[in-house]
Amino acid sequence: ILLMIILSACISGYIFGENLNAQWWIIDDHEFMAFLGEDGVLPLREIPERLMMDTEVGDIGGKSRYRPSYYFLRLLETSLWGNNPMWFYAFRLLICTIFIFVCWQISSSMIGFLGGLVFTLALMSADYWPEIFSRLGPTESYVVLGLSLFVFGFYGLIKNKPSRASALHCFLIFLGAIISIGSKENMVILAIPIMYLLGNSAAKKQLKISQVVFSLAALLFSALIVYAVLLGLSNKGGRDIYATDVSAFALSEILMNE
Repeated sequence: ILLMIILSACISGYIFGENLNAQWWIIDDHEFMAFLGEDGVLPLREIPERLMMDTEVGDIGGKSRYRPSYYFLRLLETSLWGNNPMWFYAFRLLICTIFIFVCWQISSSMIGFLGGLVFTLALMSADYWPEIFSRLGPTESYVVLGLSLFVFGFYGLIKNKPSRASALHCFLIFLGAIISIGSKENMVILAIPIMYLLGNSAAKKQLKISQVVFSLAALLFSALIVYAVLLGLSNKGGRDIYATDVSAFALSEILMNE
């Protein structure tokens, strides 16, 4: 496992290591500047207030988007890394490393060490990865982190028999779901495998309190996101952030014309 982690870091560095030399970009990075303020510092204690006052988190229903995890992580990064873009991109290298390791670890258990490496490298050859890891704005970078944790926990839970380690797997599923769903709303689809795990464990009479607590917390968080988005769409007359009509009537018209 240690070798796999080291090699995953090397692959991530080879692909995106040049990003460490990047500077601020006006398209996405203005938010970090606003969070830092004139003194260039965001104390950790100010994060809750800034989260509620300066982002959509404190204005539930005011917009057709609701991404509490995304803005919390952006504020946390701002507080930790300050006015140094290198550390922001270093964190994305870490996310990429975690993703590569999880893919490699899981795939290698099915098709072997080298087979898993080939599969992972093929996956990383897709042309959308630079859009995710070479800019600081996309929500997908946090989604990748969340999905990595979610999949690793999910795989560990279904692979191993109930044991003391299952609480950690449940926590990883919960944390991954919170990060993913709270960064990009369409990731509420993760509620489906969470409900499957709950039902499967209940049917086998293997439910543990940790799984129930973490699963219900993740499902309640998913419901909050859905509620906030629907409320926002309702308040905006059924139009999303791109002013596209996504009301039931408009969608039915599109389907009828297809």
